[in-house]
Amino acid sequence: GLVLLSSRPFDMMSWGFMLTCLLSVVFYQTPVVKKYYVTKNQQTPWTVLVIDDDKMLLKMIVRYFLPRGVFVLTAETGEKGMALAKSWQPDLILLDVILPRIKGREVCARLKEDAATRDIPVIFLTVKGSMDDVLAEMEAGAIAHITKPVDFVHLYGEVIKVLGD
Repeated sequence: GLVLLSSRPFDMMSWGFMLTCLLSVVFYQTPVVKKYYVTKNQQTPWTVLVIDDDKMLLKMIVRYFLPRGVFVLTAETGEKGMALAKSWQPDLILLDVILPRIKGREVCARLKEDAATRDIPVIFLTVKGSMDDVLAEMEAGAIAHITKPVDFVHLYGEVIKVLGD
């Protein structure tokens, strides 16, 4: 049969413990705490959002970054990426130009217009590599451009340059 350890399974002690755990998680994810209380000797819990419709590339970026202390969120559309950027407030966004429906430059421009996401740095990661493409990306609000195919060592190096080491 079922054994209850308490006649009130969710007493005030349990609620207090759950609330403390939740507040701790929220507290340690705030940008101020990340910036001022994580020392350089510890792995910084960075979060990078990758917006790209190439599922294989997304998996490869996650596999490369995660063991190096970088949490990766992924989105296959601009709409989903913008929603994740607003709700998660990642430290950096890697963004493809060629996306279904809303293109990457439009996604970047919208992120930069929104007060909640305007300060998140954006690096374009795309096959489009002409000078006109790079200039258009910078005008949309990007801080850098990396051309595909991806060299993961170079990509990780650029991400660390932006996030600080």
